[in-house]
Amino acid sequence: MKKNIIRFFIFILVLTNCTTENGKTNKINHTNYQDTINYQKNTKNIKKISDSISQKSVYYQTDKAESLKRNIQFIGQNNIQYNNIKIKKLENSSIPVRNNLIPENSIILESKYVSLEVDTTQIVNLSEYDTAQKINRIDFQMWLKEMKYNYFKSYPIILKNLSINDSLTIGYAWRASIYLQAKRQDGKWIDVELPCILDCGVGVQTIYLKPNEFSISLGLIYAGNFKTKLRYRFRNFYSNEFDGRINKSQLLE
Repeated sequence: MKKNIIRFFIFILVLTNCTTENGKTNKINHTNYQDTINYQKNTKNIKKISDSISQKSVYYQTDKAESLKRNIQFIGQNNIQYNNIKIKKLENSSIPVRNNLIPENSIILESKYVSLEVDTTQIVNLSEYDTAQKINRIDFQMWLKEMKYNYFKSYPIILKNLSINDSLTIGYAWRASIYLQAKRQDGKWIDVELPCILDCGVGVQTIYLKPNEFSISLGLIYAGNFKTKLRYRFRNFYSNEFDGRINKSQLLE
């Protein structure tokens, strides 16, 4: 008899905790459910990511972990079907992110519903300035004409905010805070790309994805002497794993 009474009071306590002071059902679980449905509907809303740069490209090779500028190439909405998103050249790739800049002294609720995916079925060109060349830096238009580029093979990286209520801070100065990781022989995952540190931070604003938005940036395809599993990291969220190559010297902590 006592056990039944105890079970009854536990049931009443649980039922009470599932309601608010006004007697209405707590909306937290409902929001979680909606976000799950949202994720199921919109994981494959991008049919194709193509290359608008018709240049011969090569694999990227380095002997150390480097700081890379991962420019955001595109921001879109999860509930829209995109048949073909074209990747632009470097000087045109800094998309208008005015609507995705966080105003000063503002606070946003951070989304916990995040999807990070590397599309290894598509290879596009990533263009980078050839920093070894000597150019005229006085006249900006002349600078653009004289500037030469290196072109590297890359995979599209798709970062999605799956929440229908909360926003997601993803980087600053048109750059996404996403880093490549490699799996060592002992099974430990190591960052082989480092955060990009700006020479001057004056006027730099944080970029965020609104609810139900996604961004596209590019990840270099490396060449090297070590074949292993790779993935990308955004905070504590990880992408799908894929086969790739790097140099063993990039794994030094």
